[in-house]
Amino acid sequence: MAVPDISRGVNRGMTGHDIDDYLAELDGRLRGPASIKADLLTEARDGLVDAAEAYASSGKPEAEARRLAVADFGPVDQIAREYQAELGVAHSLRTLRTVLLVPLAMNLFWELNRQLWLGSWSNMNWTAPDWFLVIARFNDVAVWMITGLALLGLIASRYMTRTSVEPWRVGRHGGIIAMLAATVHLAALLAMVAGSAAFGFGVTVTPFPLLLASLTALVVAVRLVLLARRSLSLCLV
Repeated sequence: MAVPDISRGVNRGMTGHDIDDYLAELDGRLRGPASIKADLLTEARDGLVDAAEAYASSGKPEAEARRLAVADFGPVDQIAREYQAELGVAHSLRTLRTVLLVPLAMNLFWELNRQLWLGSWSNMNWTAPDWFLVIARFNDVAVWMITGLALLGLIASRYMTRTSVEPWRVGRHGGIIAMLAATVHLAALLAMVAGSAAFGFGVTVTPFPLLLASLTALVVAVRLVLLARRSLSLCLV
């Protein structure tokens, strides 16, 4: 992503190679939500320009003023770590919100399709084995387990952001909880699919729209695991 242009309201006369190069290097080291990253880079540019203007107003040449502003701002390594921690927190909170809502929505989507195309379970002309009923119940319970985990993760993360806990730890804890919840969700769906195939409740019995809903749920579950994995990777220090 290019360094944001914030020319409106900012004296661009004090920007130059020192500031632009610093911001470009900082930009290249940051990963995470684009909007948050843009805000952080804009904040950095504002601070550097203000500092350079202050030095210039005290009589320093513009080139020296820019160099001093960059030196005062801090080493790129240090600032990148701090900003990356903020990006990690933002991504983990976003992931937890997604894990909180999406499995519930997908479960509702599947149930509505099942009611539409199959009707009540009591109307089915087949009897599921006991072991499959255990899997089905686990799948139902797992949705609420996932929701509870994600909600607890959000509450804990919000609390930690208001304390002295380091941001990267907040993001990592959120990412771990999101990964746990997403993995449980995927495991429950895979168990349900495998169980259905094992006793023959599969392609020959299930209407195509319901199969499509099941496939969609699996794809979404895999995406949630990948999203949670990315949250963890963004919080490495």
